Amino acid sequence: MVEYIPFSKERIVLIAGNKTDTSVITSHINSKNYKKLEEELLKNLWYSSSNEMEHFRRFWFENFNKKPSFKPNYILPNITSIIRCLKNGNGLALVPDFLCEEQILKKEIKLVWKGKIKTENTLYFALRTDLKYKKELDVIRKIFTSKLK
Repeated sequence: MVEYIPFSKERIVLIAGNKTDTSVITSHINSKNYKKLEEELLKNLWYSSSNEMEHFRRFWFENFNKKPSFKPNYILPNITSIIRCLKNGNGLALVPDFLCEEQILKKEIKLVWKGKIKTENTLYFALRTDLKYKKELDVIRKIFTSKLK
């Protein structure tokens, strides 16, 4: 049997590379003109990873009430690669907040928008209940959850 234990939430956010001019995007967000915002977002370069496309589609649908009408320009192997590309580049990406917090604080990338509607996922530990190394797994789980607080 498998036990699922929720341990954290991730929020999907829109980030931009340091060389990306986000002034028009920010203006549309501040004026709550989501039609113009969507039009402006479509004009940009987009990065994604193949395993994060569901986050991308969900964020878009929850904030614009429709599926995205485009595919990202660049599909990279993982989110770390996306953040690395955006550090000194131009473009946009939708990524989980906890994976880019440090780079945003260091001003290596820009946090553009958290969305008008929160796009969140609950993260779970999945454990077999018949493990003989339960104590060891509990130690690992405590270490992991303490780093997320």
